[in-house]
Amino acid sequence: MIKETVEQIITMMSQAGLSDEEYQKVFDLAKQAEEQTHDAFLQYMLGLCYQVGRGTIINQKKAFDYYLKSANQGNAQSMYTVGLCYENGMGVEEDLNKACDWYYKANELGHVDAMFQLGWLYMFATEDNEEAFNYGVECMRAAAENDHPQAIEIMKELEKAGH
Repeated sequence: MIKETVEQIITMMSQAGLSDEEYQKVFDLAKQAEEQTHDAFLQYMLGLCYQVGRGTIINQKKAFDYYLKSANQGNAQSMYTVGLCYENGMGVEEDLNKACDWYYKANELGHVDAMFQLGWLYMFATEDNEEAFNYGVECMRAAAENDHPQAIEIMKELEKAGH
């Protein structure tokens, strides 16, 4: 019964065109269900709600906290999003090392955007470190091989430059 309820809530949260009042009701149901189930995808959805103010007020710290709960349960999208939070200082102090750690975890689960972000940070955010740059190229190549459009373009440019 609870699993079906969680699935119904997730479906409702994903719908476009709900009124603010309807989003508020769905958000409240989602919070109650998450408190009972600790469902990782529901935690991710609550993080999104707090991030964009859907059914609640915007609160970047609470968004981060829900993303982190979900990531700690192995949700790859949440791991990637926690990396974005650390990279951009969203709801948490900016920390590129922690961003890389979370991108790496999501990358290990096959998250293509995490492959790209990890590659980007290692290629362009490290101080003239050839080993880090080369690792970044490997990640970027993996993202390109998985059809990430920006990674494909970057790899074309790198190949022109002889990398």
